[in-house]
Amino acid sequence: MSAGGSSWRWVVFATALLPALLAAACTNQDAVLGVVTPPPAGTPVSLSKDVQVIFSAKCGPGCHSGSNPFAGMSLEDGKSHAATVDKTSCEAPGLKRVKPFDSLGSYMILKLEDRQSSITSCVICATDPFALPNCGRLMPFGGPPLSDVEITLIRTWIDQGAQDN
Repeated sequence: MSAGGSSWRWVVFATALLPALLAAACTNQDAVLGVVTPPPAGTPVSLSKDVQVIFSAKCGPGCHSGSNPFAGMSLEDGKSHAATVDKTSCEAPGLKRVKPFDSLGSYMILKLEDRQSSITSCVICATDPFALPNCGRLMPFGGPPLSDVEITLIRTWIDQGAQDN
């Protein structure tokens, strides 16, 4: 048998084996690639461990960070609580960005769920160069919307009092 025939068999074997190995690797239920499931009911949600991770990855970079964040709202680690909790929204002055214990009354949730156009008293924020009438756009702007699980985590954090924890 020639060396070339042996190489050919190895390629066929490897090609047949690769999908099986990849399929087995995808069954690792302990892999953490992001938030997969919401916490069980009653589980405390933490700003620093649960919510800030979402803000830092999806909301802060390029928009709600730096020396002049859009809408004057920094979602950077160490700044997000002070910039959101009990702070009046500049787009919807009748609402708080985050109203502790009331996610349904929190402007942040309306923006994350693309329901901000339901508000009738909107203004354009002077600090937001891309602001639009009717309370703007779905957030995060320019990226994919947050998943239902991510929104549920933020909503739960708010409904549990929006603690700085």
